[in-house]
Amino acid sequence: MKDLWYTTEFLDAAEERRNETRDALKELQEQYRWSGGIVPSASWIAERAGQRQLYDYLHSATSRALHFSAGEMMRRGWGSPTGQMITDSPVIREHLANFALFQLVLLFFKTWRIMQNLGDMPH
Repeated sequence: MKDLWYTTEFLDAAEERRNETRDALKELQEQYRWSGGIVPSASWIAERAGQRQLYDYLHSATSRALHFSAGEMMRRGWGSPTGQMITDSPVIREHLANFALFQLVLLFFKTWRIMQNLGDMPH
């Protein structure tokens, strides 16, 4: 991180707070009973937020692209008469970019609406 121009003071402060943050996360883990690592999984958060269906949809739409599999490479490959297989198709890239941008806009407005509704709640 020093190579990324973070100051020594910032890095030292982060190191000092690391154990404090880890302890606080462990307390939250015990309180809310999530299993696994020091932070809850995205599926656990989606379940608690009532968004499991959206999480499952986005996970199934993206996980194969994120985790290498030979089957996925074959599915996305385009053969040529020379016997080469092209796996970096502009058509596929454009489709994936459009999907991601569309979903990001939807998630932004859903989050906005939720936050507005929280602001209307009595404190």
